Amino acid sequence: MKLLKTYKNLSIAKKMMVVLLPAIIIAFLVLIVLFYNGAVNTLEDTSVRDLAKITADFHEKALGFIDRTQDIMKTLKSQNATAEALQQGKPENAQRRVEAYKQEVDFLESIGMVNAQGTIVADADRTLLRRAPSPGRSR
Repeated sequence: MKLLKTYKNLSIAKKMMVVLLPAIIIAFLVLIVLFYNGAVNTLEDTSVRDLAKITADFHEKALGFIDRTQDIMKTLKSQNATAEALQQGKPENAQRRVEAYKQEVDFLESIGMVNAQGTIVADADRTLLRRAPSPGRSR
């Protein structure tokens, strides 16, 4: 009751302030919430779009690498001369072909050939010749 009597005794300017001040505070809070939501949504959309682009670029590069590697394997498979050199007992010829091929495709870490007994008979790294491939080393 006292609050109502106090309100009635206020001047018109003070009454306006009592009414407008909460309205302004509420309006500011609503604007803050709207701007915050807009900013969060914009950042999220931008991040998702950028991540999708990065993923698509990586996917494209990975497919290119896989295709290139498959082409290399097809080329090696079709080049029977290396295998024939090994079958004819001329491992040095096979070794030269493997080394030359490694120089052509410089993105491969290593390339080599293993016989039926599991011994390396031709490899771009000559120090590995006549050894069994180690388990940690992929071919």
